[in-house]
Amino acid sequence: MAYAISPLSDDLAFGAVVEGLGPQDIARPEVAEELNRLWIERGLILFRDVDTSSDFQIALSKCFGKLEAHPVRESWLDDAGQLISITSRPEAGTIYQVDGQEVAGWIPWHCDTIYTPRLNRGGILRVSKPTSWGGETCFVAQIEAYDTLPDSLKAAVEKMEIVYRMESTVDSIYARRMGVKMLRQSASMASMLSRIESDWPEVVHPAVYIQPETGRRALKLSPHFAKYIHGKTVAESEPVLAELIDHIVSRPVYRQKWRPDAAEMVLWDNWRVLHSVTACPVDEERTMQRTTIGGTAVSGRYLHDEMAR
Repeated sequence: MAYAISPLSDDLAFGAVVEGLGPQDIARPEVAEELNRLWIERGLILFRDVDTSSDFQIALSKCFGKLEAHPVRESWLDDAGQLISITSRPEAGTIYQVDGQEVAGWIPWHCDTIYTPRLNRGGILRVSKPTSWGGETCFVAQIEAYDTLPDSLKAAVEKMEIVYRMESTVDSIYARRMGVKMLRQSASMASMLSRIESDWPEVVHPAVYIQPETGRRALKLSPHFAKYIHGKTVAESEPVLAELIDHIVSRPVYRQKWRPDAAEMVLWDNWRVLHSVTACPVDEERTMQRTTIGGTAVSGRYLHDEMAR
């Protein structure tokens, strides 16, 4: 049976569904070209009724670019870092307090690897072990976020640059404003955060990304990892960043509800789509596996390089 393409939702300005795609399809160059065009146009693809093996996940990811190792080595599933695992375990996972409830698995809105000078292009995600509730992966379109900005904010972000750095999930502006607390830290998160001073210097990225294929503008702001506006103090920056974050998260959201019997994977464009994960039970294991698709068109820079000059 041939694969089929349809909109993700009539209520969303982004996203598409590709159903029934198989190994024989992605072996054909014309199929890869069609999928890439769809990805550029829609920003997010839900692959439904597909092989959810690691081999197919990696092969499908390679249709969209060269895979690269994720910079957080604590999450690697193989020696090359092509496939990573994001797991919440009852006996050892990070536990949060969100809205007065003890939960696990919560990840704030963010752009992957924005704490490095070179953003990855995207990734394909699957959940091999979902929980009985929560653990939804949510996506919001930053092209629409830019298009709906008031004119005053459009002018403000046009030449704005934002400083980012690796940080704990509860240290983000977004998490602090939500009052999220960390009750227990996993060993892998502790290991990652112990390397901030040595491995994660501050980087700078522009607040507006122009999609090279279409000329469309995206509001490129990651609520998680954003520290301050370049050229302003933290105190001066936070009200502006908070206003922009509130605008982004008020946009229509797609929520991927993972089910144990669903053969689904999601590909998103990391340059123009933010994602987050909703909280899930502390007494259930949740396991996600993800690839990292490389890219070079969107680049930031190390802040210390500029200071040295």
